[in-house]
Amino acid sequence: MSRHPAPRGGAAPRSRRRPARRRLPAPPRLRRAPALAVLVAAVALLAGVLAGTLATSAAFTNAARLDLGADGLGSSTAFDVVLVADDGTVRQAPDGDPLAVPVPGADALVPGRTVEVAVRVANNHPDLRAALAVAVAGTPVAGTPDITPWLRVTVLDADGTAVLGTGDPADGVALGTAGAAGVLAARGAEGVADGAAWSAGAAGSDRGYRVLVHYLDDPATEPLNGGRALLTVRVAAESTEAAA
Repeated sequence: MSRHPAPRGGAAPRSRRRPARRRLPAPPRLRRAPALAVLVAAVALLAGVLAGTLATSAAFTNAARLDLGADGLGSSTAFDVVLVADDGTVRQAPDGDPLAVPVPGADALVPGRTVEVAVRVANNHPDLRAALAVAVAGTPVAGTPDITPWLRVTVLDADGTAVLGTGDPADGVALGTAGAAGVLAARGAEGVADGAAWSAGAAGSDRGYRVLVHYLDDPATEPLNGGRALLTVRVAAESTEAAA
């Protein structure tokens, strides 16, 4: 076996080194300052909430509950306001099924004239009072000129007090205008069934109204000869405090 001659000076042999690899520049780091700021704000807010909770978490708690009314609260009788028809029977007359009331002289309603009809409203609840509001709506009869813009409405209470309008039919209100119509007392007895004969309740639990419809005498109505309108009296009721 041959031997390599030792280098001069006794130095150790040099090892072969591989050439150094060039390092690629590191990609720039994403800046997270905005996200960090939001996170810190959220943590600070959460810490504040937790601190407020912990301030009272050591307190002992207890509760007592009381059920009011063995059978529940509220009237077992439905609130009900009815119309008393000309034949003396009770009519519920809900929306979509109004009570048809004949109007004397309806065919003679021409510009400058007034027609009138009587309406009686009754509170059918034994204990609750009823605050009333009244309005008269109108639509033209199909195939006839529209006279509704020239109709004016006046509603008078039983004592002649104007509920709608001023009392003068020519100064009545336009169709669709509503007005407060007073408060009916509670019936003070069991209600009367729909279609049954009406029997009066406590004093002040029913009331009559006069509804007057006036056709304005205006030159603009001249082309409306033959015009007709369907009118509906709508009485709305809202329960008030129970009678003492």
